[in-house]
Amino acid sequence: MKRTAHPTRYALVTALAKSARYLIPLLGLGALFSGLLDPLMDWAEARVRPAVEAVAAFLAPIRDWVSELTRPVREFIAALLRPVAEFRDWLMDLLFGWIPEFSLPFSIPEWVVDVAVPAVLVLVVFVATFRELRRRGKRLEATRKASGKASNGGEEAGEEPAEGAEDRSSTAPPRPRR
Repeated sequence: MKRTAHPTRYALVTALAKSARYLIPLLGLGALFSGLLDPLMDWAEARVRPAVEAVAAFLAPIRDWVSELTRPVREFIAALLRPVAEFRDWLMDLLFGWIPEFSLPFSIPEWVVDVAVPAVLVLVVFVATFRELRRRGKRLEATRKASGKASNGGEEAGEEPAEGAEDRSSTAPPRPRR
């Protein structure tokens, strides 16, 4: 009853809740709260960066030595997998090569797409919920009218049913036949 009393408000709240249920796993909490911790991350990065660079400079000769040691194995595996990679490229070209390249004459910032996807999702869920609430309200109204006519027995309101007439209300038990 409360849903049909304020359908727009209920549909908007439902749309936001359902969208959050779909978007949080899709984007992750980091995407939702990305701007909150940026100053703290910058401060921590400034403190940790010298230590990381020192460790990377110390390990660079070791990484180069391991890279030279494993180079023949990597080249052998690449030679074995080259036909598989060529087949994959051919298949991707066959499946998706017919799709033309699409580009706009102007550039769109990344944040527009990041904002547009959740906004469209909220809008779609809002429209679907609002439509369902209208349909439900119409069905409830039709049911109320039908039950009102059934409880009156098809007679004018305020009149008593004729003596001997059956009570056709939905709550009365059927009369036994004699």
